[in-house]
Amino acid sequence: VKNNSTERSENSSITTTSNSTSVKKVVTNLTYSPTMWWKNPQRPCNSKDDIIHWNEPGESWGGGFCKEFIGGPFDKTSVVCNPLSNRITCYGSKYNKKIGTCTITQIAVKPSKLYDAIRNQKVMHSQSSWLVQQQQHLTNHPCSKPNFNDIETYMEPGDYIRPFVKMSALEVPKGQCNVWLKGTTFFYMGMENHIYFRFLGWYNLHRTLLAHYNDLQNFTIVRIPEGNNTFLFPEYEQKLFPGVVRLQDFDENIVCFEKLVLVPWAYAATPFRCKMDGAALRQKCSTCDGHGIENDLKSFRRRVVSACSLTDNDSVKKNKKTKVIVIKRKQYNRRIGDVPKVFPRVWQNSDEVVERIQSEFPNANVTGIYAEDLSLCDQVALAHDTDVLIGMHGAGLVHLWWLQKHAVIVELIPRSQRGNAAFITLAKLLGIKHKGFTQVLEKKTIVNVNVNLLLKDLSS
Repeated sequence: VKNNSTERSENSSITTTSNSTSVKKVVTNLTYSPTMWWKNPQRPCNSKDDIIHWNEPGESWGGGFCKEFIGGPFDKTSVVCNPLSNRITCYGSKYNKKIGTCTITQIAVKPSKLYDAIRNQKVMHSQSSWLVQQQQHLTNHPCSKPNFNDIETYMEPGDYIRPFVKMSALEVPKGQCNVWLKGTTFFYMGMENHIYFRFLGWYNLHRTLLAHYNDLQNFTIVRIPEGNNTFLFPEYEQKLFPGVVRLQDFDENIVCFEKLVLVPWAYAATPFRCKMDGAALRQKCSTCDGHGIENDLKSFRRRVVSACSLTDNDSVKKNKKTKVIVIKRKQYNRRIGDVPKVFPRVWQNSDEVVERIQSEFPNANVTGIYAEDLSLCDQVALAHDTDVLIGMHGAGLVHLWWLQKHAVIVELIPRSQRGNAAFITLAKLLGIKHKGFTQVLEKKTIVNVNVNLLLKDLSS
């Protein structure tokens, strides 16, 4: 499948290797192998042999919360259908009731109907998926006596997984499969606009692939929509996960999947839950220092960096100018999935900050940027190559993920965000040095930094 897209956005048209508007001819043969995708050693590969390419030898968290919640698989298992059936199995965490995933075997989906239902947030009653009736049980419903107690408890209410599983379990089988997709298929929700949640969604996909390593002899990744907005950076997605197919690219009436894994959406990512779900969880997460620890956050970082053809070189060269990047901030609106209100926080004196830092530190190379004006790889590359990353609390600070070991993130924190531990938590889990600066004056929609105090802090 080839998407007609640019790096900034994509449209709905597709072509195939046969120049047909149908993907039916190619979708049944979607497998991932080094001969298909591993064209460049710098480029990620979606084959079983290369999934573990992103892991490196190193110490892991010894046990307890850090290993089980941050670095380990889900520890709570729930069978949705009758106890003797494995048609729908879901997994959650004993530490958090908003994180979960499910695996479904032999399921039928109406792609166009499900696509519209997800975009309009009306999955439950859309009649767009059901369990395939097995020949030996033609007189019985495929999911007798479904039990939804655990998924009601351990799934985020807004996640697509909960209504999709309930619908699939309850719906009466109907229609014949137009095509069977063999092996394991991963459904993941591509976050359309918000860069912080877009990377968290990709991280969850990366982590799920690692967890299902033994299922990857033959697998497919399908991106399902978040809402009605245009998905940005589809070409970069292909660099991260070559061969991703969009749900709307299936034109068959009914597609049946041998095994379907539902990847948790971005809001179920552990770094986000660490900052969202109370002081007790934040405190536990703060004990998980990633310095010198190998974990999925770091292996995902290597995947992202490599997708932009970058390599780490963490040695600090003599006489090299310190590189400082200041991420400036424009007004923006939060997207579907967030609280529906405007966050018009504008950093008014960002240009002054850039000029004063350059004046105070003449031997440094100081640059101010609006990250949204750059391609995604340019954004990643700037962060990857910098020594000091400075920015107002906000989505753009997700780029601290790509910093090298010696670098520092300086987070400018307005009063209204002092309890928001999103980026200090992410930095801690990665083993990156974080410096919080709270002398930020916030007046309605405008924020200004106390430049003199910031320079004093930077000097120290």
